[in-house]
Amino acid sequence: MHLLSRRHFLMGVGATALLSAAIAIPQLGSYPKTKLEVHTLSDREVHIYRIVGDWLLPSGGGLPGSGGDDITIMRIDALLTNLPPDQRQLLKALPLVFEHGTALNRFAQSRMSSLSSQEKESYLRSWTESTHLISAQLVAALRTIYALSYFERIDVQEAMHVPPSCIPS
Repeated sequence: MHLLSRRHFLMGVGATALLSAAIAIPQLGSYPKTKLEVHTLSDREVHIYRIVGDWLLPSGGGLPGSGGDDITIMRIDALLTNLPPDQRQLLKALPLVFEHGTALNRFAQSRMSSLSSQEKESYLRSWTESTHLISAQLVAALRTIYALSYFERIDVQEAMHVPPSCIPS
């Protein structure tokens, strides 16, 4: 039976520390302070929801606003505020999975919000095209949040020519 020497143990601890630092350091940083009066979302979550929303539902085309505009972010905040606390915590973690998933599938790469536009596009597309069940479920959850916030906006429904009797008052 081979015992682990003190030297091997210390080398293993050092290697683990270096590996952890290589993964963690690119994930650190600060986020812009939001000017919105949100009740549930943090500055970090608002920033991530803006990036993902603008990617999923970009401005332009026949619909007003975007998935990352102030109205949609406020609606996401209201949606989360009205959920039971345990469900709220799960959904507050959702944008963080996309933000810091770069540490897992793109070893030691910067967090999503620090990537270039082209890298962000590639990274987010990799999520939507993934064949892994968990990735598909996370993307479906994210799309559902935008469906409940962006597509429920009255201005968006009017632009989609939803009959007035179907629009909630």
